[in-house]
Amino acid sequence: MVEPEIAFAELKDDMNCAEAYVKFLCQWLLDNCLEDMEFMADKFDKGCIDRLKLVASTPFIRVSYTEAVEILEDAVKNGKKFENEVKWGIDLASEHERFLTENKENGFAS
Repeated sequence: MVEPEIAFAELKDDMNCAEAYVKFLCQWLLDNCLEDMEFMADKFDKGCIDRLKLVASTPFIRVSYTEAVEILEDAVKNGKKFENEVKWGIDLASEHERFLTENKENGFAS
């Protein structure tokens, strides 16, 4: 989780900074540690290099908290089971964040 702190900035500035930082790190790994990443791909995670390339080159999609809760509530209505309750006003759990970023049907993953 990246949560930059910037003086005199708006939320959008903070999000832009976090996105740029994550993209920089992914590209840095590709540019400077490709041999290590190839080892990781061979031994542990075949798709890790492709994911780094995707993150480094794709604009992040942003949704409001309310939109995220609505997407999760729709998933629950369609049979998705979460360990943590989905309800407006409570913190999103890691499982909710993972669902939002990994599931193609919600439009956040390619």
